[in-house]
Amino acid sequence: VKRYDETSMKKSFVVNFETYRTLCVNQQRCSTGTFSSIYDENLHDMMLSFYFNGSEWYVSLRSIKEEVDVSLIAKKYGGGGHKHAAAFKTKELSTILGGN
Repeated sequence: VKRYDETSMKKSFVVNFETYRTLCVNQQRCSTGTFSSIYDENLHDMMLSFYFNGSEWYVSLRSIKEEVDVSLIAKKYGGGGHKHAAAFKTKELSTILGGN
């Protein structure tokens, strides 16, 4: 699993999402551990994974920082979760990722 996660992170990129510096990857089934090989608390505020389920994009948010509540962000987009892990679905991923 660790090797798979490290390989996945080679496809990662950073965007500013909802004012947070966000490490992103296009991958289903992510956890905070998935990002561990590249996540740097000094460089990133949040982690975001996304995938297309055939009709819409599923976006999962994670953060280990106390000052970042990803559940509030997910709620803004019609989703939910808790402070450190939340998710939502969207038809327009470019809106979320800023056209990246």
